[in-house]
Amino acid sequence: MAGFRLPAPSPLEMSDRNLSKAWTKFHQNFTNFELATGIKEKGDAIRIATLLSVIGQEAVDTFNTFIFPTGDETKFEKVLEKFENHCKGKKNTTYERYMFNCRNQQAGENIDSFVTALKALAESCEFGELKDSLILDRVILGISDRQLKQQLLRTEVLTLDKAIGIIRTAAAASAQLDHMTSESSEVHALSKHSQNRSGKPKYTHVNTPKHPTGSSSRNKSSKKGICRNCGGAFPHDGDCPAKGKRCNFCKKLNHFSKVCRSRLKSEPEQANTIQQNQIENPDSDSEYTFEVNPSGSRAKRPNINIDVAGTNIPAVIDTGATVNVMSEDTYQTLQVTPVLQHETISIYAYGSKKPLTVIGKFHADTTYKDNTVNSEFYVAKGVSDTLVSFTTAEALSLVRICYNVSTGTSLNKILDEYSDRFEGIGKLADATCKLHVNSDVSPVSQPHRRVPFKVRKKVEAELKRLKSLDIIEPVKDTPTPWVSPIRVVTKPTRPNEIRLCVDMRAPNKAIQRERHVTPTIDDIIANLNGATIFSKLDLNNGYHQIELDKDSRYLTVFSTHAGLFQFKRLNFGVNSGAEQFQNLIQSALAGLPGVINISDDILIYATGSRRNVQPSCSMYAKVKRKEFNT
Repeated sequence: MAGFRLPAPSPLEMSDRNLSKAWTKFHQNFTNFELATGIKEKGDAIRIATLLSVIGQEAVDTFNTFIFPTGDETKFEKVLEKFENHCKGKKNTTYERYMFNCRNQQAGENIDSFVTALKALAESCEFGELKDSLILDRVILGISDRQLKQQLLRTEVLTLDKAIGIIRTAAAASAQLDHMTSESSEVHALSKHSQNRSGKPKYTHVNTPKHPTGSSSRNKSSKKGICRNCGGAFPHDGDCPAKGKRCNFCKKLNHFSKVCRSRLKSEPEQANTIQQNQIENPDSDSEYTFEVNPSGSRAKRPNINIDVAGTNIPAVIDTGATVNVMSEDTYQTLQVTPVLQHETISIYAYGSKKPLTVIGKFHADTTYKDNTVNSEFYVAKGVSDTLVSFTTAEALSLVRICYNVSTGTSLNKILDEYSDRFEGIGKLADATCKLHVNSDVSPVSQPHRRVPFKVRKKVEAELKRLKSLDIIEPVKDTPTPWVSPIRVVTKPTRPNEIRLCVDMRAPNKAIQRERHVTPTIDDIIANLNGATIFSKLDLNNGYHQIELDKDSRYLTVFSTHAGLFQFKRLNFGVNSGAEQFQNLIQSALAGLPGVINISDDILIYATGSRRNVQPSCSMYAKVKRKEFNT
């Protein structure tokens, strides 16, 4: 203790806009300093000298202007009284209350810090007996969590202490949930997008948006009015409130999420309709959602009102969507807000290359009239309407599938004549797929990725099946500059079956893409103008119906516990596969009227039932000649 020295309190800032508050803080600090150092027990002369030594030069200059009655300048309490009158006399109660009512919870600020700040502001507002009540009001209005606001407003008898307890409990639960979620999730270089109906996983590379972190760079072009960092008035009298704060959206420093550029850039591109991934594996029944009306058009939209978790909300039926989607704002209005579960699925708005920002999913009872089902909803930012998927709409009896049970003899004749085209996996005749390689990229033989013992029998069975279908072949007595590992995936709709996914990331760096034009939805709609009858066909395992050029097969070599194999047919995961597949199928169907394809989906259209048969016959005649199957 002999070497312990207590630091003097900070000087009084005489230029502070709130001089009354600054004096109150200084007076409290100086009183504690006197007690701790024993100066309070000394005479008035020493106490006054100590005060003037630590109060700062500006305050000393002010002291020199004070006029004291004879003898009062040597009395400590009289000196304090002069400073008190000088500083307190400049207090503006209206302004103090304005500052109190403008105080909101800052990003990352806990409830205790927020309430402490409110209590400090209230000290100079002269609220009297209403002090705690007005602080409670400011807590409810100022907290950033909308759900908590609703919960507090629903509480019948609410005190300040009770409100603080509720908010603390919610914050602790949220932190625990985040901790539990972070421990159970894994971070990969590949982000799993979605599953199509046949269970084929799709992957996309994860890109991190760039965002400036410095407050000075964001506010260089700020005009007088709104600050680009905090959203408040600009210019500031002091430091920006966002200085040193972390954005809740992009997690970068020196700005709030409400003005985050990454957030503002991502949201305007979102539309009302939802689609799964763009075409990556054309062999599959890829799940797409398309809205014929433009996103801005409200005409002839299937608008309904449904009850979700006991709350009646407007919604739009999207029979092309495979998931139910709700906006974050709508989720916040639910009377009983279900707990959100963490979700990594990526959902795309039609026409957008960026996925919606999915913040979670929940399950809730969904009711329309007398029908109730338990539905899964994804909560996302950047959507306006609640979208009801086909599955949910059908379960609620909002839509139904109508089949035409009257089929003509001509159609039956087609089915009988070309019955062999509906079985097995064909192979496109007179065509092969050649992969072009950049010779500047060095081959990579990746280490073998071990297959778990519990699935090895299934892997061996799948290898045997693919070999019997002439899709793969073993590699023996030949160099293998390229070797890729496999990943075993269980089919979601058939848990007892597996799929072998070859990791083609390394070979894809060397494979050069071919650029072919793929028809868009607008192209198809233009071709279908006036058509009334449609037939839709799907190629069975479309990629595997394309023979891979012999000189390109070495790029597809993959390792298993049963040895090395390579593909004889085009395999999934090749970066140029989508364009080459589309071009080969489009060329095979060229010249057929009323026939168009996108990837492995072939659409036959006509203006009447009889006229629809002719394109079907022509198409299947060519299918038989080309030897591929549907």
